Amino acid sequence: MRKLFLPLIALAFIALTSIACGGKKAASTEEASNEPSEAKAEIAHLTKDEYIAKVSDFVANPDKWVFKGDKPMLIDFYATWCPPCKQIAPILEELAKEYEGKIDFYKIDVDQEGELAQAYNIRSIPTLFFVPTEGDPETVLGALSKEAFVEKLDALLKK
Repeated sequence: MRKLFLPLIALAFIALTSIACGGKKAASTEEASNEPSEAKAEIAHLTKDEYIAKVSDFVANPDKWVFKGDKPMLIDFYATWCPPCKQIAPILEELAKEYEGKIDFYKIDVDQEGELAQAYNIRSIPTLFFVPTEGDPETVLGALSKEAFVEKLDALLKK
């Protein structure tokens, strides 16, 4: 009987601990959702049709850049499986908050929007378009540091 009693006590302890920890986690999640969250600038994911409506109609103007936006943009051509893309994602989210209302931030998944990637000859990811309100976009290939992003975005605002 004693050999059976000790494993049962251990099993009961593990079960109670699991239930207690699980309950606390759920409660803290509920508390967190009830707290007012700070305004979060979202980086919109664009489809081909949204891109044509908001950025540039590459179908109607295949040889000429015609910008449709009213403020500068940063467009990130990325893939979900790409390590450098994952590396810069939190930086871009942070910068979208900092530059909210001044610069629009967009993401385009090259695997989902192959026609867009092909239209702009995207061969390397991440590929970043820094789009001024006037003139052609500047293309940057590869990941950048936050400092490099800030430098480019500040220059974009001055154009």
